Amino acid sequence: MSTSQTAVQVRQQEELEAKKAQKKTAWDMLTRLKPSIAAVLPHHLSPSRMAMIAFTAMQKTPKLMQCSQESLVGSIMTAAILGLEPSGPLGHGALIPYWN
Repeated sequence: MSTSQTAVQVRQQEELEAKKAQKKTAWDMLTRLKPSIAAVLPHHLSPSRMAMIAFTAMQKTPKLMQCSQESLVGSIMTAAILGLEPSGPLGHGALIPYWN
């Protein structure tokens, strides 16, 4: 019985580490995007705020981290161009993972 408990604990630890790696990768991507976001953002939004809102949206909807980076970047850039906060507190827009 202890062997199965140990296997479960190992699997849970691996899942936790995978989630941490996804978050780090997502944050790194948003950090690299800040100059591009800044170039298209209207003056009432800062690149740091936009990156934090997008990162928060990814934490609230973990399936977003399963989307391709191209799709996610495209959605964030579109929101930036339009001056909308994706999944922000004002509810102007939403990042929704679609498949196919």
